[in-house]
Amino acid sequence: MRTSIPFFLVLIVMMACSGEKEERPMAFWTVDIREAVERPGSVHIGEEIKSVEYIPLETTDDPASLIGGIADFAVTDQFIYVYPQTEPRIALFDRQGRFVRTLIREGQGPGEFSGPLSGIQVVPEADRIYLYGSKTWEFTLAGEPIRSWLNPRPVLYSRRIAADRFAQVAMPFVPFTASGFGIGVSDERGNLLLGKNDFSAEGLPPERTGFTGSVAACLAPDGRSALFKSGCGDTIYRLTPDSIAIALVTHTDNSEEEIRRGLDIGDFANLRGEGRADREIVVADLMETARAFYLRCRYDRGYTILAIDKRSGAVGAERCVMPVPTLEELAGSSTYQLGMLGARDDNGFPVWGRTEGDLLFQVVIPDELILYRDKAGIPLPKPLQQADVEEGNPIFLIHHLAE
Repeated sequence: MRTSIPFFLVLIVMMACSGEKEERPMAFWTVDIREAVERPGSVHIGEEIKSVEYIPLETTDDPASLIGGIADFAVTDQFIYVYPQTEPRIALFDRQGRFVRTLIREGQGPGEFSGPLSGIQVVPEADRIYLYGSKTWEFTLAGEPIRSWLNPRPVLYSRRIAADRFAQVAMPFVPFTASGFGIGVSDERGNLLLGKNDFSAEGLPPERTGFTGSVAACLAPDGRSALFKSGCGDTIYRLTPDSIAIALVTHTDNSEEEIRRGLDIGDFANLRGEGRADREIVVADLMETARAFYLRCRYDRGYTILAIDKRSGAVGAERCVMPVPTLEELAGSSTYQLGMLGARDDNGFPVWGRTEGDLLFQVVIPDELILYRDKAGIPLPKPLQQADVEEGNPIFLIHHLAE
C-alpha cells in the first residue's frame, strides 16, 4: 500500500525545486495501516540484513555467569552488558560471549544502584553507562561510579540523546497533572527543557488523564533522538535535544473507546488484557532502521509487524508466528524482549530487536528456540542447532544491516 504526499509537502517541494539549490523537505508520512494489518503479507525484513553473528553467552563454574533471562542489555564493540530478569545487577560479557564478571551490583554503597531499573544504556564515545530507575546512575564503561541524581518526575523511559539531554516518557497510570509532563527532554539536573502533555480524550477529566500500558518508545539508530507512541492517538513523535516533532502518523481507525483507554488511568483492564475488541490495533513496540519504521502491534489476539518505508511511505504488514495460543504462555518461555515475535528473514527465522547504527540486536533464550522449532516448525539457523546453545544462557543475534 502507498500513501499520497500531503499537499503542504508538495508546496515545499515545488519551492525547493525553484531555487538554485534543491533541498529535501523535512516532513512526515501519513499512512493508513488498517488495510495492511487486515491483509498481511511479508515486510521482507531479510532485504535489510547482510549477515548475522551468533553469540551465545558463556556459562562457567562461576554462578554469576548464569543468566536466566534478560530484562535489558547494551552492546559495544568490546562488551555486552546484561541486566538479568531475576537478579538486580549488571553482568559483563565480552563481544565473543565470554563471561567477565559482575560489573555493577545492587546496594546502598558507593558504586552500586538500588531498586528496579527501567533500562540501561551505554554511550561508548562518552565512556558512560547509564542505569535508569527512581534515580539515574552514571558510571564509566569500567563500572566506576560518577554520580547519580533523583528523577523529580516519575519516568518510565529515559535515554541520553546528547550531552546533558535525556528523552523521557512519563510513568503510566500517573495523571499528567501530577507528573507535569507526558513526553519531554530534560537535563542532568532534572529540569524539563521541553515537554508535551496535551494528550486528551473526550469526557476524560484531567485528574484521570495520563498514559496507560499502551506506550512504546525506542532510540533512533544514531542515538541522537527517540521515538514515542501512545495508544491514545495515531501520531509517532520524535524527541531530539531541542524539539518534539511528528515523525509519522499512522491512521489505525481504532474506536473512540480504545483511544480513551489509552489515557484513562482508572481503567486497569488494559493491563489485564480485558475488554479490547479484536479489531483494535495497539502499537506495543517500535524499531527504526535507516530504511524503515517498524511497529509491532497487538491485533486480533496476536501480533503483526508493520513496516513503513521512509522514502516512499509504502506500508507492509506481516503476521507474527505464535507457537502457543496466548502471549502469557509465550512470555513464560521468552525474555522480556520477545525476540522471536517478529518478522521472518529470508530463511524463515523471526527477527525483532533494537537498532544501533547499522546493527540490529536480537536476544533469544533456549526455551524460545525449542518452542518455536517444536510448536511452530520454525527452522533454526545452523549455529543455533547445537545442543549447548539449546541448554545454556541467552543468545545474541547481531544482524548487520544494509545502509
